[in-house]
Formats: sequence, structure tokens, C-alpha cells
Amino acid sequence: MSEQMRSVKQWLPLFLILLSIGQWQSAQAQYFDFEQFSGKASDKAFPPSLYGNENATIKTMYFGKGDTLWIGTYKDGLLKWWQEDGTSFWWQINELEGNEVYHFAELEAPVSFFTDYNSFTKSYGGLYRLNSRYVMKVPKLEPVAVMGPDSSYPFLPRVNGIHTQGDSLVLLATDSGLVMFDGYGKWRRRNKGNITNITEWKIEHVTSTSTGGIYLSSGNNIYRKIGNNWQHFDLGEAPAKLKNTSIKRLRTGPNDTIWAITGKGIAKIHGDTIIVLPNDKIKPILNEVKDVVFDNSGYPWMIFELNGGLRYLSNENGEMVWHQVNSTNSPLPDELSAIAKDGAGHIWLGTDNSGLFKFLSYTPGGIVPTAELPIKISQSYHAVAISCTESQTIELAIYTISGKQIINTHFSGYFATELPAGTYLVKAESSDGSASKVRKFVIY
Repeated sequence: MSEQMRSVKQWLPLFLILLSIGQWQSAQAQYFDFEQFSGKASDKAFPPSLYGNENATIKTMYFGKGDTLWIGTYKDGLLKWWQEDGTSFWWQINELEGNEVYHFAELEAPVSFFTDYNSFTKSYGGLYRLNSRYVMKVPKLEPVAVMGPDSSYPFLPRVNGIHTQGDSLVLLATDSGLVMFDGYGKWRRRNKGNITNITEWKIEHVTSTSTGGIYLSSGNNIYRKIGNNWQHFDLGEAPAKLKNTSIKRLRTGPNDTIWAITGKGIAKIHGDTIIVLPNDKIKPILNEVKDVVFDNSGYPWMIFELNGGLRYLSNENGEMVWHQVNSTNSPLPDELSAIAKDGAGHIWLGTDNSGLFKFLSYTPGGIVPTAELPIKISQSYHAVAISCTESQTIELAIYTISGKQIINTHFSGYFATELPAGTYLVKAESSDGSASKVRKFVIY
């Protein structure tokens, strides 16, 4: 048995335990709370579609500087969306040929890059550079057609994916290799043989690690840059054995792990180790993982194809628990089209025609919030402190996020306790039951 296979066998049981659907626990009447931003007349917090739908159709999301949210849409172009004092604003860029934006990235400058596509004519509209510092009535937008300052340089191949490495380098997955660009004038091209003729190496996805490592995917193949060479992983071969499929997404996870999402499951790559999670170990119904992001604790949040909703992992008092979120226990629709995390760690979901959702909290069964109680919750290393500004006795309960009660007491003014690392919910209620507060908190 090879060393790589021994490594896979060593870590596979732990990975399957963490991600197995059999480990999912839920409390009755659990409810997941989201803030919704929609184009309804009563809301007006998200742009309606120019084609008659109540909301623009979200296809990709990217949080830029200052937690500005960039949204690529189907037929409604590119949106820059933000909030000020609780009011939503947006800037719409829709002067493109197809107005379908599926790839976007922003540099520190700030300057942004995105692609345009027209599904009606099935034509690629090119790569565009946008001065994204200011909102302008006429956007400062220009096509990027060649790999150089003028038309004497080679044409830029079709771009299939965009990723930023650090704050000043754009990585482009193209029909003819990897193209690296500083956003202004310096270009480099890379291919698996590092030769001049690279026209036959189609790259579909690109990502990078915090140490500068670059990963590419093409079909069911992954290429990792080592020095001036490329190491090749065929996910159809051992140890992955994800045959007759292709990679849909390539994401960087905690500790620089690479997550390759395919139609048959997820391949998690760390160094020379590949761990495979087949679909039948994670899917809540008969569908496939669409995309994944990671919260501030490093746990995955996944959206699914075919009305599969949202699924996320949490650490509850040392126990790993999966949660399934859909229209039965939340205001979310079952069909989710995009997922992203903002700078504060909040998870956001995009939809086809229901607008934008921000995850707020999770209420286990049996906890029903009432009127607001003026309490303050402060966390420190392995401890939580709760204080109330009103002079009254407070009934206090602390739960794991699955609904298991671990503290039931009362206090007046101030309460503090130590807790293991994990995600918790606190319910504080006035002694007469007239006011309460429910809040989620995380202990690291």
C-alpha cells in the first residue's frame, strides 16, 4: 500500500465522521433567522430585475473593501450593493452585450475585473476592468482584449475563472493556460509544460493558498504549482476514484486545504493527501453540492443543486453537528444560487428570484423570543459574561446550538461562567416573563 493511500485511510474515518449525515442532530421546531433584502414594493432593499421579475437573479457574490457586496447577475449585469444607516443602495452596470456576470474579483487599488456572457447567443463577451473606487453615473469601464498595453500583444483567451492572490495579482483561468496579471501592465502566462505553445491547455478554475500556492482545474484534473513545474492529480484515478465527472468549483478552505467540488462528491486536498467525501455521505436529498464557504471557526457552509437548501457544520460543546436549513425551518427558499462570507464572518445567500439573505441566528426548539431585554453579552477566551442594565432578577438559560440546555440559573446585574469552545445560545428572561433576549455567541 502506498504512503499516500495509508494517509488517506488514516484520515478518512475522521473526515467522514465530521461530514456524515448520520451525525446531524436537530431540535423540534428549530428555526433559522435571516434578514432578507428584496425588491418588493414594501421592502425596496434590493434591485428588481429589468426583465419584470421582483428581484435580479444572483449568480455570484464577492465581498470587496468595506464589506461592499459585488453581485453578478443573469441578464441584469453587475451590481455594487451596500448599506448606510440601515438603508440599502446599489449601483448597476448593465451596458454589456449579454449582461450575465459569473466571475468577479477586486484588487486593492481598487480596480475590479469581471466577465460578460450571453446565454441567448451562447457567446462570451470578454473580460472587463472597472474603476470601482467611486460610484459614477457613467462607469469607468474598459474591455481587456490583449495581454499587453496595445494591440500588438497577444489576444487574451476566453476567461473561465478569476481569483485574486493577495491584493495585487489577478489569476485568470483561460482557454489556453493560466494568465497572471497585476491589473495594469504586467502579464505572465503559465502552462503545464512551461513552453510557448499553450493553446491546448484549457483551465476552468483557479484558486491559491496563503503561502502563494496555485491550484488549477481542467475537467477532472487538478494541477498544483511547485516551483516552475505542475504536479498533476487525476481525480478519476486512485485514491480519489471520482470517475466520469468534472470539477465544478475549486475553493480554498481552512489551513490551506483545497476543496474540489465535483458531480460525484468533494475531494479535499492537503499537501499530498487526498480525502474524498462522496455525495451519498453529505447530500440531504438526491442532489449535488453547488458551492461552499467557511465561517470564522473554519466550518463549511454548503449550498446544493436541485432545491437542496443550505447545510452547515458547527461545534456544539465539543460535538460536531450538521444543520439542514430550507423553507421548512427558515424564510430561505429551497433554491439557492450563491453563497459568500463578509468581513465580519456573516454568511450571505443569493437566490434566483427572492433577493438576498443574511444569516442572523438559530433558535432551537422550545426557545421563543419575546420583548427585548437590555442585556450585554461579552466573550473572552473560554468564558462568557452577561450583564443587565435594569435592576431586576433575570432567569438565564444557556444552550448548545442543537438545543441541549447546559446552564439554568438566575442573576441580578452580572453573571459570568467558563465554557468549552463551541457555539451557544443564551436566553435571558425577566422574572415576570415580560421581556427576554435570545442571542447566539461563539467561544473560541
